[in-house]
Order: sequence, then structure tokens, then C-alpha cells
Amino acid sequence: MKPGPTAGKKAAPADHVPLSQLLADLGLSELTPCYRAYLRKEYGCSTDKITVEQYEEQKAMLETCKQEPLKLRNLMRTLHGFM
Repeated sequence: MKPGPTAGKKAAPADHVPLSQLLADLGLSELTPCYRAYLRKEYGCSTDKITVEQYEEQKAMLETCKQEPLKLRNLMRTLHGFM
């Protein structure tokens, strides 16, 4: 498990694009609850407590999914595991 925001890193800024919006842009808005559960497991905190680094990591991954169908399919499989 990766360390949460208690590791001394700043929380993601309030003016960032919500990860749920990026997920919706992929056509996966119905998987938002699964994505939130995935983030809780991955980072050990609620989605509003992830660090800037964690946010950027997830944002980059979601943006890569727009370009690479295989990564999108793998994300979908992962998220379905949290249903």
C-alpha cells in the first residue's frame, strides 16, 4: 500500500479536475463508486485526502486510458473487481 497524505505531502488542490470527471470522460461514470473503493485501497485514504502526487499519478493513468484501449480495458477489469 502506498503512503497516504499523512506522509507529509500536501493534499491535491481544490481547483483540480475531479478524477471522477476524468473517469466520466472515459464513459465509465457508472464505475465511480468502484473507482473510489480502488483509490481507498491503493492509497489508504478517502479520495478527497489523496496527495498532489497521487492525484497526478491517477490523472496521468486516466489520460493514458484515452489513448490506449488496452489500458482502458485493464482499468475496467480492475474496477469491476470492486463491485
